[in-house]
Amino acid sequence: MSRIPVVLVAALALALAAPAASGAAVPKAGTCWPSGTRTVDAGIGGRIFYRPTSDADRVYLCSYRSGRRTQIGWDVLFDAEEVELTRFARRFVAIATVNSNPGGSFSSIFIRRVRDGRRLARLAAAPDAPPVGAGGAPIRTGVRDLVIRGDGRVAWIVEVRDEGTGASVYELRTAAPGAGSSLLAAGADIAPGSLALAGSTLYWSQAGLPRSAPLP
Repeated sequence: MSRIPVVLVAALALALAAPAASGAAVPKAGTCWPSGTRTVDAGIGGRIFYRPTSDADRVYLCSYRSGRRTQIGWDVLFDAEEVELTRFARRFVAIATVNSNPGGSFSSIFIRRVRDGRRLARLAAAPDAPPVGAGGAPIRTGVRDLVIRGDGRVAWIVEVRDEGTGASVYELRTAAPGAGSSLLAAGADIAPGSLALAGSTLYWSQAGLPRSAPLP
């Protein structure tokens, strides 16, 4: 009977020590992100933040391991890449940005390594979108949902909108590391925020029905 409390106390001590050990790897504010910043997203190995300024707000990735700060885009549009969505998965982070001007807009997907911010890939979110719409009106694209797997494979839903007709088509695209994207599904009836990833299976909604497919 006297040994049972000792075991419980030892287990409790280990449980309490684990968060402290993991927390020690997170750099203090000021070493990677200055005070007064706002967190956009955070994962196991890093944090995405921006600092409000009187000018365009720059968005950064802070890597916990190295303490390195990498600019990944902007929080507002001034003919610059605005960060739309971010998703962390183990060693990687996927970042969707949009570059907009009066003549239209285009979105991109970036894959970065979290530990040092290194850019591993840049993909056009809607590579098949026409340059102009009906009557020469602008085409505007925007990433509406985004997922990334721990091995760096990524999938996203992008809206392609013709400003001439007001019609939108949604594309579900996937990409493996080091490869271009592939079209998995398309249509005006894809629910733009319905994308989910469980293991190696993608889930989304189209025409009011649940759909699924493997993420190759």
